[in-house]
Amino acid sequence: SPPERQEDEGHSLFTSPVPPFLTVRLNSGNRVPGNNQLRAARLRGCEAVSLSRKQCEIGRIGTMTEHTSSRSRKPLILGVSLGVFFVALIAAAVAYAVHYSARALPNVTVAGQSVSGMTRDEIVSMVDERAAGMKVNLKVEGHSTELALADMGMTVDSQGSAEQALAPNKSILERFKALAVHHDVPAAVTVDDVKLRELSNKVASSLGTPVVDASVHPAEDQESFVATSSQAGRGVAYEELRSALGEAARMLRGGDLELTASNLSPVVDDHTAQGIAD
Repeated sequence: SPPERQEDEGHSLFTSPVPPFLTVRLNSGNRVPGNNQLRAARLRGCEAVSLSRKQCEIGRIGTMTEHTSSRSRKPLILGVSLGVFFVALIAAAVAYAVHYSARALPNVTVAGQSVSGMTRDEIVSMVDERAAGMKVNLKVEGHSTELALADMGMTVDSQGSAEQALAPNKSILERFKALAVHHDVPAAVTVDDVKLRELSNKVASSLGTPVVDASVHPAEDQESFVATSSQAGRGVAYEELRSALGEAARMLRGGDLELTASNLSPVVDDHTAQGIAD
């Protein structure tokens, strides 16, 4: 039987929708219009495609029902898609955090070289290899001296360097911050100041007049002390030399290093040494 109808300002509205694929006959003997007929009716009008008023109304309501059903499914599809996305995102975050728990984080470098994804042993091996092959060509007023780390009184601690590179891994938050923040770790270096002062004197000697500090030593009678005179000279200031070579060692950067010489005064002058001797 045909669906119930309500009259509203002369137009027929159906309260129970009839889907467009339904092919049962109505009391009027008309069939529910098909999709092709409805498309033609929307373009040319119902009369032009031989549809009665009732068929047009039934087809219109069926089409509206189909559109309403399609709209009602969109929020569900959207919700499912978002759920899948967030589950995948959480899974990726967990996998990332676990993978980098014992490996250097992204954007981490040691002495300027990327160690991202390396284990502790791999970082130690890399630092040792670079330190072993490092050579500095020190240039002062045209005089060149080739130096290995040992000649400079510098020792690179590869274990300490790896420890510093992996330090941020202890924090979950730091693991994720590493994706956006660059972290450069200098090589851990210890300095032998006695060895470095010997180098400083060697550089000064190559310039012609090394600086000599006044000193105190026992006299020949072994009952008193005598002081030796100091001497001003020319060379590279010790702190400047220490800073420049230390920076090269921390960055494991070999090659030419040019420094400027200047007139230098002894650290221990004659007056100080004589006071000690007396």
